Amino acid sequence: MPETSSSTAATPSLAQAYTWAFGLVRRHYRHAIAHFWLTSGLLLLSVLLNVLWPYLLRDLTNLVAGGAKADSVTKAILPTAFAFAGVWLASNLMSHLRNLAASLILARMEAAFHEALYLRLLHLDYSVFLREDRDVLVGDIQGCKSAFGQLTHTLFWVMIPQFVELGFVFLILSSTVGIGFASAYALAMLALFAVTAKLAPYTDHGIERLFESNNRLVAQTVEKLAAVLDIKLNHAYAQEADIVKHRLGDYLQRVTQTNLVLGGISALSVLAMGLILLAGTIYLASGAEHGGITAGDFAMVTGYTIQLILPFLVLTSSLASLRRHRIALKRGHRYFSLPQESTGQVGIPDRHEAGSPTEDGIDVPTSDGFNLEAVTIQAGTAHRIGPITLHLPEGRVYAITGPTGAGKTHLLLALAGLYPPTSGALTFRGNPLATLNTEALRRTLAVVPQFPAIINGTVRDNLCYGLETPVNDAALAALLVRLRLQSLGDNNAQGSKPGDMKTVLDLPIGEAANRLSGGERQRIGIARALLRRPEVILLDEPSSGLDEWTEAVVMSEIVRLVRTVVIVTHRDAIVRRTDVDIRLTADGIHVHPVPGATGARDRMGHDNPRHEPDGDYPVESATI
Repeated sequence: MPETSSSTAATPSLAQAYTWAFGLVRRHYRHAIAHFWLTSGLLLLSVLLNVLWPYLLRDLTNLVAGGAKADSVTKAILPTAFAFAGVWLASNLMSHLRNLAASLILARMEAAFHEALYLRLLHLDYSVFLREDRDVLVGDIQGCKSAFGQLTHTLFWVMIPQFVELGFVFLILSSTVGIGFASAYALAMLALFAVTAKLAPYTDHGIERLFESNNRLVAQTVEKLAAVLDIKLNHAYAQEADIVKHRLGDYLQRVTQTNLVLGGISALSVLAMGLILLAGTIYLASGAEHGGITAGDFAMVTGYTIQLILPFLVLTSSLASLRRHRIALKRGHRYFSLPQESTGQVGIPDRHEAGSPTEDGIDVPTSDGFNLEAVTIQAGTAHRIGPITLHLPEGRVYAITGPTGAGKTHLLLALAGLYPPTSGALTFRGNPLATLNTEALRRTLAVVPQFPAIINGTVRDNLCYGLETPVNDAALAALLVRLRLQSLGDNNAQGSKPGDMKTVLDLPIGEAANRLSGGERQRIGIARALLRRPEVILLDEPSSGLDEWTEAVVMSEIVRLVRTVVIVTHRDAIVRRTDVDIRLTADGIHVHPVPGATGARDRMGHDNPRHEPDGDYPVESATI
């Protein structure tokens, strides 16, 4: 089943869900089929050995019970005893080997499924992704990853081998005890399985509620761990204890209800198994009394029964698990039916070479830059921006301003091609934004979010994250100096001299970014975007963590290196250094040229001090 399945409403059957999941795994685990058949072969060999040793036990018991003479001990009993012990030992060793192989392969299959689902989520349409609960996503990834592995184990390495073993047992019992007993024995086992399968659907509702409760518990834990500082500052320990107690109480109640149902089904299975064992034992004892069944037959059938009881108990309890795993895969399948981001096929056209109005008064055609025609953007569930009709020629610096919640970030994401408008036409250089090739668009247009991601690695790793072309350390160091990051992560001697910049580049910073201030984190995001050499850069509150002096230095660098800049900001100091103020208000969008005799680049250059106060870092050109 292809990854781009469009099924959104129908719940996939168990076979459909597993086929779809296995198709994903094969794409990311090259040897999945070969390793699957290798493990299945080990399982089949284990089944044959399991069937063989009770048969040898029968022969050994008959020899011993028949009162063999002394000279026949070495000729018959000892070889049979050695064969029985050897096969029993081989059976158990093979069982451990197959379990080891199965666990190793299942881990790889689960890893492949995790990779497929994770990559799919990365390629979701961003506006769709924003509507998803991140903590539920994490819970669903974990749930359906383990569900695939458990389904593989239950279906192919528990159920099928168990039925194969039951078939072999039927053949042996038919030839030794009789076709009637063998048929009754097999039918009793199959009837037990069928009854359990019939009861399993009644657990669906409880399992769904269990998933929801578990996801809420995960979400609450993640949320509160991120708010530890606020909890401490407000001394809210008592309230948090009450909250977690309530959540855990809800979770435990649902776990208890679901497990009571599952336990009831398992208890019925045990009772039925006991009745089968009792009936078989009475029949065999009666047959032995009348001479129709030997002591060896009795030992063999009893061995088969005990050997099959435990796996069949696991099998019947696994039926409810199959339902749970199918539901988990259904939740994962839903993400593959959500819209993916538009990849686009149209290349980015070259910028129109007409002069900029800020330079020589020549009008720039509408094919240059962004053009919005009656565009509306859904910002959240209740707020809608627009309709907007606006032209943003390239070669200027724009500020997007307005009160909190006005939709500034959503407008910026729309310009970045990450948040499609609900109506209207949005073009870049004369082409609909949605038709442009995404990879080419990212090379042309860089975006710096308000809270840039920090990956687990060094400063160098974070600066070069996503870059296609390597950048040498000298260029990285020069850019760090220009953005005032020469003492990154340490205000002491580390990195305090130009020759020590390698130490700064090698500085490890984890995903939690505990070593970084908010302003340092923002400037790493800005540096990462500038290293892409974009023609257009979009920034969301890029200086909220910076002091006024550093803000002026950083903004000057951005404007110096990038021709077209669009900045979401609340700071008047930044707005005064731009060419155009696009203000979002409750009654619409208002576009105003920023007063000033010179353009934004001249103002930035005039306001940017060449030396840091009391510092020895001359601003030198960064080659990137």
